[in-house]
Amino acid sequence: AFRRRDLALRCGSLRSLESSASLLRFERVDKNRRLLCMFNFAAHSQISPPLPAGQWLILEAVGTATLSNLPMFSGFIAVFESP
Repeated sequence: AFRRRDLALRCGSLRSLESSASLLRFERVDKNRRLLCMFNFAAHSQISPPLPAGQWLILEAVGTATLSNLPMFSGFIAVFESP
């Protein structure tokens, strides 16, 4: 449902960020919006790697994920807040 409502998630360009077997990171960007998506597939918590520069605000989170900590099987979608 969230994906259907957000143009950047549906139609935005995809930019892969450094990931691993248990951590998936990417950005979706359209002309008006920049989203950061980060998901932890591990059965343990992980500290979030450094975020792309700028101010980020979480729009949706699963499993109590925050910008700095990803509990097991959690994730978030955050939007870039321009200054």
